[in-house]
Amino acid sequence: MEAILELLGLIIELVGEVLGFKISKKRRQKLNGIKEYKVYNEEEILSLYNAVGWKAYTDNPKALRKGYQKSLLTLAAYKKGKLLGIIRAVGDGQTIVFIQDILVLPEYQRKGIGTALIKAVLERYKDVRQIELATDNRPETVAFYKAMGFSEFSEIGCCGFMKM
Repeated sequence: MEAILELLGLIIELVGEVLGFKISKKRRQKLNGIKEYKVYNEEEILSLYNAVGWKAYTDNPKALRKGYQKSLLTLAAYKKGKLLGIIRAVGDGQTIVFIQDILVLPEYQRKGIGTALIKAVLERYKDVRQIELATDNRPETVAFYKAMGFSEFSEIGCCGFMKM
């Protein structure tokens, strides 16, 4: 039933766009099951981070919680009350946004959730000059972000540095 409703939502969205109707950002996000993550739930966050193997974050839950509290924006994708993915942005929201975290449960990867989360952030901050992220240097990861419109720093005459 949920798959039928999801498909129906996509059809309505496409028909609306063909007819020239604009769908609000809020409605588009709702169709994609995305909503603002406002109440930090340590159990579900740690479970998500552990599922994708980001142990460095789960080793210090207190720091992770504080990071979420100080984030510019956090959006989450849910299905039947289960957290499937999350994206967390930091920055000033005017001149720079840094996508700090984007995670999707392994069994839900490659199903459009990560794409929907990134599109929601890009839409929210469409007037911001720089939207950046750092990621693993794996072919599939690089290809994903390039498909989302990101460029490697070297391709735009820049370089990046990180201190860990």
